[in-house]
Amino acid sequence: MLASLPDRPGRFVATLFWTWANWLVKLAALGWVLAAFAPVGFAAGVLGAIGGDLTTVLPVHAPGGFGTYEAGVALLIAPLVDEPRTVLAAAVNLHLFVLGTALLAATLSLLISRPAPTATRTATPSGD
Repeated sequence: MLASLPDRPGRFVATLFWTWANWLVKLAALGWVLAAFAPVGFAAGVLGAIGGDLTTVLPVHAPGGFGTYEAGVALLIAPLVDEPRTVLAAAVNLHLFVLGTALLAATLSLLISRPAPTATRTATPSGD
């Protein structure tokens, strides 16, 4: 496991930076989408997206996160919305959006060309 760490401190810091930047962009995008689904502002949408993301660390997680993701989103935005059905619908739609984009990205990744395999020479048991 230690061998997989970056070989220089600068590379480690850069990797950490890009990890955090990617995560923040993801939360901002999901917050924007959630704000489009529910009558909340952008900041509340980001808060709901954080709630959904935090459910991934639960010890009991339903297959695909069905129910737990929505509960995390709804828990954080429910106090800001008058209608509970609107909160639930927005949380479900956000989760469907996340699942749909994941499936789309996986499908599109199949279009990426792969380099041709190269023949590797393997050692024989006699050491030749």
